[in-house]
Amino acid sequence: MGRAIQIARIFGIPIKLHWTYILVLPAVYMIWTQDGLGTDAIIFFSILFILLTVCVILHELGHAVMAKRFGIKTDDIILSPLFGVARIRQMPEAPTREFWVAAAGPLVNLVICIFLAGYLLVFAPTTVEQISTGLTDALQGKANLPGLENAARFELGMAILFIINLVLVVFNLVPALPMDGGRMFRAGLSIFTDKLTATRIATFVAQMFVILLFGVAYFTGQWVLAILAAFIFIMSGQELRVTREETFRKQFTLAEVVKTNYTPLNSFSTRTEVKELMDRGFERNFAVFDNEGKLSGILTENELARWFNTPNSGVGNDIEIFVRRDFIYLTPDISLDKVITNMRNSELGMLPVLMEDKSIGLIDSDSVFEFLKFRKKLRS
Repeated sequence: MGRAIQIARIFGIPIKLHWTYILVLPAVYMIWTQDGLGTDAIIFFSILFILLTVCVILHELGHAVMAKRFGIKTDDIILSPLFGVARIRQMPEAPTREFWVAAAGPLVNLVICIFLAGYLLVFAPTTVEQISTGLTDALQGKANLPGLENAARFELGMAILFIINLVLVVFNLVPALPMDGGRMFRAGLSIFTDKLTATRIATFVAQMFVILLFGVAYFTGQWVLAILAAFIFIMSGQELRVTREETFRKQFTLAEVVKTNYTPLNSFSTRTEVKELMDRGFERNFAVFDNEGKLSGILTENELARWFNTPNSGVGNDIEIFVRRDFIYLTPDISLDKVITNMRNSELGMLPVLMEDKSIGLIDSDSVFEFLKFRKKLRS
C-alpha cells in the first residue's frame, strides 16, 4: 500500500492515512475556492468529509472486529482517497466465517443508515426536495446554505450522510472481488465447490462489472469511475493469484520439509560458538534446550542480530535474555499453507515441530519457500 501516516489507534489497530489521501485534501480545497464555494459551504462540506471518513473507519473496523472474533489479527487500517482497507492477515478458511468477516463492513454502514433515518424521521422531517435544494445551493457556493439556521444545516448534513452510507452499503454488496460483496459471493460459492473455482467465478463477475464501469465512465465522463474500475480489475486478478498460491501450498505437508538434523543450543552456548556454527554451515535459526533436554526457546535471525549487537553484561552467559519463548508447536501433518499462516501470525521466522516420536523438528520460512520454488519448477 505504500507509505502511510498513523493518525489513531482503535482497539489496538493502527489507523493510517495513505500519502495520496494527504495530497488530495489541499487539491480539493483549491478546487472549492477556485469554484467560488462560500466559506460556510466549505466548512459544511469539510465537516461532512470528516464524518464520512469516520464512517469509512467504522466500516473497516467492522471487518477487523469480526476477524478478531475468529482469532485473526488485523495489522492496520489504511485510508486512501477512493477506499479504506483493513489489512487482515488472512481471511478465514471456513466459508461462513469469510462471509461474516466480509459482511461486517456493510452491516456497520447499514446500522448507521438506520440510526440516521430514525433520527431524521422522528426529530427532523427533512423532505427529499429540501435535501436536493440544500445540496444544489451548497455546491453553487451560496454561503447561507441556503439561508438555513444551524439546526437545519445539521439536519441537511445528516440526510446527506444517510444517502452516502446507503450508497456505500449498495456499492459494497456488488458481487465483484475484491469488494465485500465479491467476498460474500465467493464464500457462498465455496459451500458448493472448492475455493479456487469459487474465486474464478467471482473474478469473472468482477471483470464484467469492470467493463460496465468503464462504459459508464466513458459515456458520462466520470474519470473517478474509470480509476475505480482499474482498481477492481487489478485487485480481482491479484485475489485469483493469491488463491492459486494458497491452493498450491495446500498440496504439501510439513512432513516433507521439516528438519530433524540440526545443531541444538543450550543455556551455556556462547556468542563465539554460535558465530562459528553460522560460519561453518547454513543454519541461521536455532533451538535452545534446557539441561533436561526440553525445548526452552528459539533464536531466529532477528534475535541473533540483537544478541550479537548488544554488549555482554559480563555476568554469566546472556543467551537466555534473547531467546524467544512465545512460540507454538506445529505438527508434521499440517499443510504448508497453514505453516506460512502460523509463521506470519507468530511473527517468527522459525517454529518447532512436535514429531510423532515426541522429538523436536524445526521449520523456517526460507526452507518452506525454497521447497515451494523447487516444486513449481518441477511442475512447469
